[in-house]
Amino acid sequence: MDKIKTPEEVENINNIKDEYWENVKNIMDKYNLRDLIVQLVYIFLTSKNADKDKIEETMERIKKGEVKKGMFAYSEALDVKKAEEKGRRKGKLEGKLEGKLEGKLEGKLESAINLLESGFSIQQAAKILKLTEEEILKYKKEKEDR
Repeated sequence: MDKIKTPEEVENINNIKDEYWENVKNIMDKYNLRDLIVQLVYIFLTSKNADKDKIEETMERIKKGEVKKGMFAYSEALDVKKAEEKGRRKGKLEGKLEGKLEGKLEGKLESAINLLESGFSIQQAAKILKLTEEEILKYKKEKEDR
C-alpha cells in the first residue's frame, strides 16, 4: 500500500473485489495472524512517523477484521506523513531562497549607499545596480533611522 502514488492506483486497489479482502481476513484468522499483522503495521507506521490518530484507526480496523478499510487507513497515514514532510522541505527551501534573495538585495542596497557616498547620483546607482530609486531611498532612510 505504501507504493501507491496516484489516484488511479488507489482506485485500482479500491476495485479489488471484497471477496479478496474477505479471504485475507479468513487467512489471518485461520492462522492467528491478526495480532502479528497489527503489530507489524504498527511498527512500520511508527517508524515512518505516521500520525498517531491514523495509526490507531488502522490498528482498530485491522483488529476488527476490516482489512480493506484498515489498509486504506494505513495508506492514508503514510500519505499524510509524506505530504507533511514534503511541505516541510518545501517551506525550508522557500525560506532559504527568501533569505538568499533578501541578502542579495541588502548587498545591492549597501552597494548603492557606497556609490552615493562616492559621489554617484541616485539615478546612476539605481541604473548600475538595477534597483529603483525608491528602493535605495527607503533603505537609506531605514539605515539612518537605526
